[in-house]
Amino acid sequence: MRLRLLVPAWCAMLALASPAAAQDGAARGAAALRWAQSFACPLPGEPLQIAGLESPARVESTKAENLAYIQSRQQSLDLALRARTQIESEVAQSGGKAGKRLQKAFAELDGKINDLGGDVADSLAQWLMAEYVALSNADVFHNPVTHTPHPLASFVADAERARVAAAPFGPAVLPITDRLFECLGGINQTILSTFEPEILSDVEAARTASAVQEIVNRLELPPLRGSGGLIEQVRSIQLALAEEERRTAERQRAERDAEARRILLAEAERELGIARRYVGFINAGRINDAIALLTPDVVLQSPRGNAQGRQAVAARMRDAAGGGNQANIGAPQIDGNHTIFVTVTANGQSGRMIFGFRDRLIAAIRLVQ
Repeated sequence: MRLRLLVPAWCAMLALASPAAAQDGAARGAAALRWAQSFACPLPGEPLQIAGLESPARVESTKAENLAYIQSRQQSLDLALRARTQIESEVAQSGGKAGKRLQKAFAELDGKINDLGGDVADSLAQWLMAEYVALSNADVFHNPVTHTPHPLASFVADAERARVAAAPFGPAVLPITDRLFECLGGINQTILSTFEPEILSDVEAARTASAVQEIVNRLELPPLRGSGGLIEQVRSIQLALAEEERRTAERQRAERDAEARRILLAEAERELGIARRYVGFINAGRINDAIALLTPDVVLQSPRGNAQGRQAVAARMRDAAGGGNQANIGAPQIDGNHTIFVTVTANGQSGRMIFGFRDRLIAAIRLVQ
């Protein structure tokens, strides 16, 4: 059985209606809407004295019973809407003209749907009155940054559950839950204003964008309106810190890149010196001195075939030196990838000799045309 909570102001509104009208759901719903829109928002710390809601247990049972009733009316609404669709279909099949039977059925069904919405609005207003009493008795004036969850979080969750339950009944009832969100937004603004100095001090101490974002998350209750001001100020600080951190990261990355390029260039300069000695020995006919600059596992790749190991590569070098081939080996250079190469010209053709290094010796020689 659904609880019927008697609210004096509410009863006064119903008394203004005719006795017959006061009995139907639509009239109760209209009175409930007028009451919700005119009843002042509760002030936490100033308990409301409402008959039937003297204890926390009674408040919670009233909320639960009325919310359960609203949810139970969903099936009745679905049946009524399906019946209405059926009547509309019959009217369409008759050429868009409804006979007296269909007109009467349509009017009766609309009346039932309106009564159903009124009953839900009436029950939702009773739920709201109980929620107001709970809110008026709540201890919510705490700094949201240091008090988690947010002091109003449970009331916002209650409001969202009620809105979800009432949503199928549409504009006839949703102003009641909207009123609660409006009240919660005003209370939240008061909380933020009260603790603004402490909150800004917490923001200043946070120092990083992620830490300030965490403060924003603690301050925000997304469904509420009218909570801007301080939150926007904190968010702007967070955005400024994020931009500063982005620029710092870019500068550090550029510095790391510059340092990496400096290291690569220094290494390439050392390797260039080794290549110059190697080419100098080859051009001077000092093959053994050139071979001494090769690692034991050196690899040679060339169009004439590959060789691996110092002895095998040395044999190829001696064959080339003793074969009478007049190869011209240019000065070693560094390309854009910090790779060392020389240009080799022989028998009217030119190519590149590309070096690889390890442990300040030549570990790879690749000949490409």
